[in-house]
Amino acid sequence: MSASLGMFAQMFNKGKSFIKNKLVYLTLAGFLRKILIFTNIQELLVYIKGLPLYLTEIFTTINTPVIADYAHPFNDDDLVVEDRIGYHFFAPYFVFIRSKSYSFMKVKKKGRIKRKLTKRLIKLNRKVD
Repeated sequence: MSASLGMFAQMFNKGKSFIKNKLVYLTLAGFLRKILIFTNIQELLVYIKGLPLYLTEIFTTINTPVIADYAHPFNDDDLVVEDRIGYHFFAPYFVFIRSKSYSFMKVKKKGRIKRKLTKRLIKLNRKVD
């Protein structure tokens, strides 16, 4: 499953700066918790792309039960009380994809002449036989 902050853009009716707020991250985490509860998944394999924001708060929200009761999404007659369910999720593996390097890496920049030469080479090699 993939999740993004844009899923809740219409719900809040705010600007783009509000969508990148911590509140929206935690709302998304609460939504993921409800999905995991109703699909009966207890063990997770987590792939994290890029540099994670609020990672500890997101996983605390996923493992913390919601205080308020809410309607069951599949049975309209039932109420869900998460304190009685007692779901805790276990994530044995975290896979970080394209994470930021924290060591000093010097990137060599190309000069003006080298940029012109590469542009000319690309232009010459684009000719079709």
